[in-house]
Amino acid sequence: MEISRQRVCWFTLLLAALQLGAGAGPSSENTAASLTSVTYASGFPLKKNLAWAVHVMPPFAMYDSTKKGREQFTGFVPEMAVLLEQQLNVNFTMMLGVPLNPEDEEETLKLLKLDDDGAEADLAGGAIHMSANRSLTVRFSTPYFQSGFRLVVQLPVPTHDPLSFGSPFDNMLWLCVGFEIIIVAIIIYIMEAPAVSFSEDSDLREGQVEGIMDSLYMSCTFMLGTADKAPKTWGGKLALLAHGWFMLIIVASYTANLASFLVAAAIQPSVTGWADITGSAGSLSIAIPRNSAQEDFLLYEQGHYGFKFNVTYTQTMEEAYNLVASGQVDATFDDEAIVQYYLLNLRPNPCELMTVGRNFHDVAYALAFDLSNLDFIPFSEAIVYLREIGEIGKLAVKYQVGPGGEAAEDAQVAACVQGAGSGVLIVDDMIGLMALVAGILGLAALVHGGERFKVSSANKAKVSPEDGGKG
Repeated sequence: MEISRQRVCWFTLLLAALQLGAGAGPSSENTAASLTSVTYASGFPLKKNLAWAVHVMPPFAMYDSTKKGREQFTGFVPEMAVLLEQQLNVNFTMMLGVPLNPEDEEETLKLLKLDDDGAEADLAGGAIHMSANRSLTVRFSTPYFQSGFRLVVQLPVPTHDPLSFGSPFDNMLWLCVGFEIIIVAIIIYIMEAPAVSFSEDSDLREGQVEGIMDSLYMSCTFMLGTADKAPKTWGGKLALLAHGWFMLIIVASYTANLASFLVAAAIQPSVTGWADITGSAGSLSIAIPRNSAQEDFLLYEQGHYGFKFNVTYTQTMEEAYNLVASGQVDATFDDEAIVQYYLLNLRPNPCELMTVGRNFHDVAYALAFDLSNLDFIPFSEAIVYLREIGEIGKLAVKYQVGPGGEAAEDAQVAACVQGAGSGVLIVDDMIGLMALVAGILGLAALVHGGERFKVSSANKAKVSPEDGGKG
């Protein structure tokens, strides 16, 4: 208890000294003067040389074993480290946090723990998530980047419904359209057919069957805009006027919706958002790395909301992505910025995975220090200053972790599906329509053959036996 009180007192005195201090931090040729009145270098006991344990996670921190020294580390955070060196007048010695598994956040944070031999690192940084549980064991600086979890699923294989040309209307509406055509055909027959109408002038053929077929043909051609017959009675004209108005609305509605249905039907993943995972009661499987922020998040969701998860644990996010791409699990999730960079720049086959839904959990990255280390205070002030002058924003743009990543990903998905869902029609989208037209043409050939046979038989019947078979 006495030690805790001493820490509080020292911490209070240090904050007071910072607020009352005068002067400015070390200047740099590449950065402007501080926008705050706080001087975070003078009067604060920062060591000149600090060991930085790097948590590797592209694009925030990338490691190349073929190089030496600081050149081994590239990315958002190593470049931010250069800016912090200029602001705080310190030198960083960067070291790989966990050589066997550089993506392990928990093991990287353990390097900050003081023991009999001292801590292995003064601070840790990369893509280390801030969380309430971790705040019990380490101190975090002000976050230098904020993001959110995004769900990743297998990119569906494009499918093409041969009947997709009928998608703008549901089955009931198509039945109503067909019923209306038949009703109008019956009305036209009653009003216009020579066999039942009072009018002697008619475009319908004589004979009951011929008249019915002609009236049905007249009704259909008004729908398609290819009418070559016209009613002669005023009743028939009014009937076709109402029919034409109805068909005008139907055709306009169909045309307006046809394109979107033809080009959007192919990409429909089975998982569309985080709500599908939580609502599945474990029937949908997910893959995440051990000792990760994702694992902490699932434990929180289970403890507070009682959700059940079917989890496969991996050593790295790369393994989790591969399980999703191969169809062994339904989904994985990671920070939006990391996911977008991975899918756009690192995935060997960019047409295997896609993101779905919205961000479902806010996350933030910060530098981590041991609980007994108050260096997080000047580092936090330096980070705030770098954000104010736009230096951190420039890094976000450079490494494509800011706004715009989602648009680039959508364009890549559209390119992968080769037309389906991308706004470009391909032949597979029209197979059903072509088959329907071919069927109608075949029926027309059969009907024509029947008509030709009927005419031929009638002509033969006109030849009398007395003529010896000569016409």
